Amino acid sequence: MEFFNTETGRIIAMIMILTGTFWLSWMIKKIYYHIYKNLRAKHRSDPGRFFLFAALFRLIIIVVGVGFALSMIPGIKSKSTHLLASAGIATAIVGFAAKDVLANFVSGAVIMVFRPFTISNWININNVHEGWVEEIKFLYTVIRDKRHQRMIIPNSKIIANYIINSSYREEFVCQYVEFNVAYGTDIQKARSIIQEVAEANPHCIDRRSPAQKQENAPLVEVRLQLFGTYAITLRALVWVSDPSKASTMKWALNEEINERFQQEGIEIPFPYQNLVIKNKPDSGEMPARNI
Repeated sequence: MEFFNTETGRIIAMIMILTGTFWLSWMIKKIYYHIYKNLRAKHRSDPGRFFLFAALFRLIIIVVGVGFALSMIPGIKSKSTHLLASAGIATAIVGFAAKDVLANFVSGAVIMVFRPFTISNWININNVHEGWVEEIKFLYTVIRDKRHQRMIIPNSKIIANYIINSSYREEFVCQYVEFNVAYGTDIQKARSIIQEVAEANPHCIDRRSPAQKQENAPLVEVRLQLFGTYAITLRALVWVSDPSKASTMKWALNEEINERFQQEGIEIPFPYQNLVIKNKPDSGEMPARNI
């Protein structure tokens, strides 16, 4: 034991304490992941809250371990005042230099505590980034999009924008699918085709209330949305059980309804222009062309 009272012994003790502290923190992370996998298979637990406690526990261990290692420095108590003053200056310098990192850290803590979203939620950030939440760290959040690409987004960027959380209460989503038909089209016929195709899609679910079912309300509601410049816009309201499948369903409906419209003789219009030519034989000028 006298060896650790020497300068070399204290240095070795500090290295051993720091090594043991970070090794213990790493082991706790592995143990928490193992426990979570077992719990997830048996119970429905909130992963965000689970890993928040794991991160806080690891942080406490690291702070205690580093503090205990620093206590091995001789005369640390007598020099505490000078060290605190120096630490204050150093903290101000580092804080100014690493303000973005600190902003991400604080934002990560806010996300973990107030939980506007959690792991396995489908979120949309400012209509720019959309996907499943895979990991929530103190500095960043990992989101897997529809192409299975991982987006690592700083937490401060997430907190600074609005978030659409499709899984906040339930994962059901009402997907809008719009179709343009020509003026003079039989609207009831077009509506029936859209409803028939949409209801046959495997991702479409029944979200009607008991009263709506009793009144024989349609499973898919189709509304006349707009009288446009060259077309009438019909909007179908289709409920989907999983927000990640909404786009897949929309693409399938676009293709299938286009085929049905062609078979039934329903025109899908496109914008075009008429060329009007006016002749002025008395003036002798060139005819004007207006578009």
